[in-house]
Amino acid sequence: MLIIEDLRVELSNRIILQHIDLELKPGETHILFGPNGSGKTSLLMTIMGYPQYKVLSGKIMFKGENITYKSINERSRLGIGMSYQRPPTIHGLKTRQMLIYVLRERLMKRNWPAVSISGISWKGMSMPGFQAERSNALSCSS
Repeated sequence: MLIIEDLRVELSNRIILQHIDLELKPGETHILFGPNGSGKTSLLMTIMGYPQYKVLSGKIMFKGENITYKSINERSRLGIGMSYQRPPTIHGLKTRQMLIYVLRERLMKRNWPAVSISGISWKGMSMPGFQAERSNALSCSS
């Protein structure tokens, strides 16, 4: 579903990622662990297509399509999104409720086919009794 091959990325004229290979198959959940500054967020920002993260070489494939040079908008239309480890708190609103609301609004405006919220994997988002200095989760569902 997501394949990254020999990715090399530059930010502000500095190489920040190199020789990155990753494969996520449908239904898999991968968690990126590492110290601050090790490249976790940079990899996610690159996958999302943030323009300041310049891909110098390698490729990013999503569902068999090369998305290496697609814009953020094009990638989001394909179903790529990112949720922050500590999303903003809105008193009385759970993250799951917010996701359901956003998905419903997007589906109605775009006339997209129905999406099941139950396919979202929450593994790695919060685990009782477990704390990591920084972690990011990548999840693929078909």
